[in-house]
Amino acid sequence: MDQNINVTPNARESEKALLGALLIDPAIMGQVSIKAEEFYLHSHGMIYSALQSLGAAADITTIAELLKQRGQLDEIGGQAYLMKLVHDCPWSNNWEKYETAIIETSRRREVIEAYRQGATAAMNEGTDINQAVADVMTKLVNLSQPRHGTEPIKAHIERLYKSVEDRARDPKQIYGLVTGIEDFDKITHGLQKRETLILAGMPGSGKSILAFQIAAGMAEKGHPGCVYELEMSSEAILRRKASAISNIPVDNMRSGIGMNDKWESFLQAIEKLDRLPMYLTDNTNWDTVQLRADLARKKEKYGIEWFLIDYLDLLKAPGYDKYEKSEYLSQQLHGIAKDLDLAGLVIHSLNKAGYESAGMQNLSGSAKVSYDADQIIMIEADREDSKLVTLSWKKMREGDSRRKMKMMMKPGIPEFYCIAPDPEPTLADYLID
Repeated sequence: MDQNINVTPNARESEKALLGALLIDPAIMGQVSIKAEEFYLHSHGMIYSALQSLGAAADITTIAELLKQRGQLDEIGGQAYLMKLVHDCPWSNNWEKYETAIIETSRRREVIEAYRQGATAAMNEGTDINQAVADVMTKLVNLSQPRHGTEPIKAHIERLYKSVEDRARDPKQIYGLVTGIEDFDKITHGLQKRETLILAGMPGSGKSILAFQIAAGMAEKGHPGCVYELEMSSEAILRRKASAISNIPVDNMRSGIGMNDKWESFLQAIEKLDRLPMYLTDNTNWDTVQLRADLARKKEKYGIEWFLIDYLDLLKAPGYDKYEKSEYLSQQLHGIAKDLDLAGLVIHSLNKAGYESAGMQNLSGSAKVSYDADQIIMIEADREDSKLVTLSWKKMREGDSRRKMKMMMKPGIPEFYCIAPDPEPTLADYLID
């Protein structure tokens, strides 16, 4: 905001950023309390008004169509300007800061206008000066009331009480999204919404196989979700899962050898896969803006509860170097999970030092990636038996981050099963009878 006293207070850049954030994730509209007339630029107010009208169903196309119907599309700069707002949005998670800046400058303009009206009334000797002063004071008092801020602790305690009360009515060890891998679920309590879980390991450790097994397991348990397969083809990833379901080795499916005798089992596996509430893409040109928009639409239309990214480094982030990119992407994915109330499962790579002994410090890119994640799991292949892996929890915001479990891949079949869970501590250790 320009501090020159002759310049009308405004927050044009914040207006653009907020509109971009709303176009990326229309669900935010339910939390925004700004009014269209509070925008400094009238064209921005038009766009915001259209967003208000469409709500969670809004996207660039529907907004453009509505503005066209209202005869305002050319005035705001056309559909190209809407796309520019999306691509220029610095970070949609910061929408509250953008909103605050817009509200603050709008209030400053209102204060200036209130004093202007007061000065005009004072210059007019026919005006009741006492009434004029009272009018100005009323406007200023109303403008001083904050819309956002801290709440009494009682409000937060009530939400905590309600959460614990709901759990007490229906106590269960797995209160997140069940994956179907029993020992994994016991440690994590299921994947948690509004959190991101990073699964990292060196090449060939089986992290993609395990991640898709977790994703498919959640879908099998009735939790719909999206898979963004940026590394492999959708055919390859589904062939692996069909192999796991049918117990037909992948090599048979790829070569066709012996498939005539196994065709019925293959068809049953395909039919089971077809029924899963899962949405899959193997397009490699995803960035976090497109990702957020796609997930917001899928949540609105299909009620998705999770997403899988395979893998972090393959998401697009033009203009960032290696370290800045990983930091930016991890922040964005954490924000997407939190804002859209989704569980995020993200595959990540290790630096070369992590090939010997992996810890949080061995995640590729910026060290800040480990700060954003709510859980970090390392998967390490046994040096003598490549089918045997160990999962080690390196971070768990609410839980014991020292847990481990061993898993074995079925012979010839790309699916893991637990062979040696770490039994200590159990949930009973934390509960009071």
